[in-house]
Amino acid sequence: MIRILLYGACITLTLLLVISGGLYLRLAYMLRRKGIRVAPITHLENEKIRLPPWLPAWYSLLLGLFAFLHSVAHAGWRTTLYALVWIIVLSWVAERLGSTSGIPFGRYHYTPRLQPRLFGIPLPVLLCWFAFVYVSTGVAYYLFPNIPAHTKIFGHFVQGIVGALAMVNLDLVIDPTASVAGEWHWDTKGHYFGIPASNFAGWFLVALFIIIGCTAIYKWPSPHQAKAMLYENLAIYVLIVLQATIRSAVYGISKAALPSLFFILVLLVFAVVFH
Repeated sequence: MIRILLYGACITLTLLLVISGGLYLRLAYMLRRKGIRVAPITHLENEKIRLPPWLPAWYSLLLGLFAFLHSVAHAGWRTTLYALVWIIVLSWVAERLGSTSGIPFGRYHYTPRLQPRLFGIPLPVLLCWFAFVYVSTGVAYYLFPNIPAHTKIFGHFVQGIVGALAMVNLDLVIDPTASVAGEWHWDTKGHYFGIPASNFAGWFLVALFIIIGCTAIYKWPSPHQAKAMLYENLAIYVLIVLQATIRSAVYGISKAALPSLFFILVLLVFAVVFH
């Protein structure tokens, strides 16, 4: 039953990604006809061209649902709930500190476009944290599964670094696009599409801590049984990057997607050659 729900969620997520991609491309066409090249949200509202307000919430919900069902199918309910609480609580603390004090990401604030809220933090953001961490942890584990018992702590640290790099790679394209789309605004300015370097350093450190915890929580299948799961995690990771790439192109910052696209190319080559 869980596997049926899992594949149903995968199909639904894929369809939503295609639909949202079509909406973004249609928006780009409409903007081009109006002579608008870059489309911050204030400009979109002035032109009365807006994406459906439910799209970010439903997209995040389906991502979270996929991660949850995939985890239940392969790790069980108890482990999944432990991981869910661990990720949601720590990501909430990090986002709360970041949006109120500027630590560890830099100062920023959310706009009313992201709803609903969980004690001041948008629930879609927390669901994305869960999905991104789960997928990145899975990718890191299945790329580096063979950890000798006497180096287990070091092995978890290596997996944590790889997973945190995968998280930062997602943020390189998602953060600039969401900022231009008006989902949050940066008060601390930086040189990467207006985003400070402290944001990516903070993402790496927070993700590293959370993912190391996840590698201890999850009891993954043995490497020779888990090859299919590597490709499942890679597939959803690639879908996330591609959807964000379409958004970045629409908002006139397609260059933000180049590091992420290069990273997934390296991941795919590594997975095919060494697995």
